[in-house]
Parts: sequence; C-alpha cells; structure tokens
Amino acid sequence: MKRRLQLLLYSMRSQLAHFPGMFALLKIFMLFLPKNLKANYYGVTMYIDSRDLRSMKEAFLKSPYENKMHETFNNVLKAGMSVVDIGAHIGLFSLIAGQKVGAEGHVYAFEPMPRCYELLQKNIQLYNLNNVEAIQSIVTNKQGKTELWMDKYYSILGSLHKDNLMNKGEKVEVDAITLDHFFLGTDSHERRIDIIKMNIQGAEGLVIDGAKQLLRSKGPTIFMEFWPFGLKKMGSDPEQLFDTLTGYGYQVYRIHMDDASLKPMKKSDIFPLSDFYMKKSVAMYLLWQMPRTNELSL
Repeated sequence: MKRRLQLLLYSMRSQLAHFPGMFALLKIFMLFLPKNLKANYYGVTMYIDSRDLRSMKEAFLKSPYENKMHETFNNVLKAGMSVVDIGAHIGLFSLIAGQKVGAEGHVYAFEPMPRCYELLQKNIQLYNLNNVEAIQSIVTNKQGKTELWMDKYYSILGSLHKDNLMNKGEKVEVDAITLDHFFLGTDSHERRIDIIKMNIQGAEGLVIDGAKQLLRSKGPTIFMEFWPFGLKKMGSDPEQLFDTLTGYGYQVYRIHMDDASLKPMKKSDIFPLSDFYMKKSVAMYLLWQMPRTNELSL
C-alpha cells in the first residue's frame, strides 16, 4: 500500500509543473485518504495529516536535500534530560526526545496551531509517553494573546508574519508565553532545562529576547534555524541575535544537512550578510552550546 501510494504521489508531483490541473487532482486524491494517516515520517512511525502537502511529501517522497537536524538532535540527547521543543508541529522531535530521555527526563512540547496540536497529542499517546507534556502556546517575547498566520498548504509553517509563509492562509488567535515566565516564574518551581529546539519561521529572535534570564542562569544547548530573511521580517536583527548568544558565552556550530555533522562557526563566516544569505529561500541550522557542556564529537 505504501509503495503504491509513494509511486502515485511521485508521478503526480512530477506532472505538477507541466499540467496546472494536476495540483487540484492531487488535493482531491488526498481527500480519499484517512485524515490521520499513520506513516514513516523521518524514520519515526507517527500520525500525519493526509491533507497536508508538506507532510505527505516528506513521508512518501524522498528528496536529495533532507533536513538532518533531528539526527544531530538525537545524538545530543541523554537519559534524564529536560527538553523544550518550540514549534513541536506533530511531534517528530518530541517523540525522539521523549524516548531518549526516559522516565527520569521530561519534554515540554509547545505547539500553538490547533490541527498540529491535535496530532501532537495523538502521537504522544501512540507511544504512551507520559514524560512528554504538550502545551498549546506560542513561545515569544511577551505574555498574553497574539495572532498567528497559518500556511494554506503546509501545516509545518506558521508565523507571526505573513511574509514568512509560502502560501498565506488564515489567522488564528493563540496564547503566547515567554521561556523566562514559564521556567523562572512564580509558578514554575524552577523547572530544569537542558536543551531547546526551535524552528519557528523567523521568531527565534523573539524567543531569545524572552529568555534572557534563563539563558544566563542555565545555559541550555540550543538547536535552531537561522533564517536572516525571516528574522528581519519579525523585527530581529540577525547579527544582533548572533552577538547576544555569543555574549552569553555560547559557541556556535553549523549542522550540515548532508551528513548531520557539525562545523564550528565564527561571526566572520556569515557577517556582514551577503545578498545570498538574505534570500527568502536560504536558511541554515545551528547548534549553540556553552563550553562547559560541550561533549560532542566534532
């Protein structure tokens, strides 16, 4: 069944550029599939949204360019760790972390988009991960309510700025929190935190701005997308973000997508930003780590 579906989707995708009607045909075909479809998603069996083009492509169509951040992420996890997954989507990183950190560890999975949050909960239940806590909130630099733009076709894409999406969809009102409030506030009981992962369409600078005390006091390892175009759209200066984290004492490594290897980076490697790095299609994945926690094989 999976092989037949894979061949059909590949055949339809190869025709999309030549026949405009094929895109509509693909969307109609997807309506006949179970809405919650169990599939192999980046090596993890989990429920995906069969109406979501990005999820279907990543589950059934292999690409020569594949995001390897989850492999590097898995290599850093250890039993007993406390992990924060910001922009958890349907749970890929949360499931990997929940199984790796074990019963003594904990995963805080933040996902504001309603449909993604529904599948996130379903996938946590699929693996009976009592150590993974799903929280339906966006993480930013302020507490309260905010509006989030959702991509029309790709559920993995949601942003506080409509220009950071590929296909602008509808807006939804969501709860907003800061990491400082959640982990260091009066009701937090000083929660432990070892790792932060975030890939949130340009809002990474806002998260850092709302986590100043946490980063200074606890120095968690940070996995993040570094997307200059998206950061600027959100009002964050990419160079200032780089300087803020290095000012806290972090060392930075670039995650290579071909083999999940790490390469130390210097500020001069990307700044001043060239026109290439300011393209909407150009992003990189970085790991930030305090020297005292640097236990990776580089």
